[in-house]
Amino acid sequence: MQVTILGIKKTSYKGKDGSDKIAYNYSCAKDYTEYEQDNAECKGQDVIREYSSKEYPVQVGDVVNLIYEPGFEGKATLVDMQMVKISTTLFDKKGDK
Repeated sequence: MQVTILGIKKTSYKGKDGSDKIAYNYSCAKDYTEYEQDNAECKGQDVIREYSSKEYPVQVGDVVNLIYEPGFEGKATLVDMQMVKISTTLFDKKGDK
């Protein structure tokens, strides 16, 4: 699925074993599916959020393909991001231009 990275949130938490862990939430924009366009009135793009314990080498504005594999209980799990287009817009830590 091709998406544009809108934001990246890095958080820390305590794992079940008590160790410090890092997690990433990637906020993304994607086009509506053909099914959604055929069965609803869609304008703009859809927004999704993907969770990962892995930090991917992406920045706000990058266009990437999200790669999934079956995970726990057969649910799709994000396993990679493949770069399609690197953003040429620089953002500061707050995501502002």
